Amino acid sequence: LAKFEVNFLADDPMWRDAISTEYIFGTVEPLFKFPFTFANGPIKFGEWQKEFTYVNTNDTETPFKLVVEGVGDYCQISNDNGEFIRVNKAITDGQKLIIDTSTGIVKLIYANGTESYANQYATLDSTLDMKLHEDSNVMAYDNGVAILPIATIQINQYYLGV
Repeated sequence: LAKFEVNFLADDPMWRDAISTEYIFGTVEPLFKFPFTFANGPIKFGEWQKEFTYVNTNDTETPFKLVVEGVGDYCQISNDNGEFIRVNKAITDGQKLIIDTSTGIVKLIYANGTESYANQYATLDSTLDMKLHEDSNVMAYDNGVAILPIATIQINQYYLGV
């Protein structure tokens, strides 16, 4: 009978969900309820709120990926802990900016599909390894313009144990 031992070394002791959950960043706050009247001028059905609230039910800080598609003078995401990531790069129509907080890498994807690293556009005081903390996370997005941003946040939930 042979006896052997196996040792595993993990650079990250967490298990990560293979399927990412994607949320649209921001919400539309309704401005009226039915029944209503059109008596006072132009109709505005809702107002875009550049905030996103995520409840992290795990007691482990969880990284995320932010994907921004839409024009903007810059891209800034901040959380209720005072951390933020600001990328001082204008995004034009057809471009996509991806911020991956698990790797700390910022990528810019052009309309023709080519991509380049964009970490040099992140400000020095940015927290590129920002995580979703335990419990409620209120995150705000700003792009420097009044145009509705098209931004999604992708989260692969972390789990502890085997």
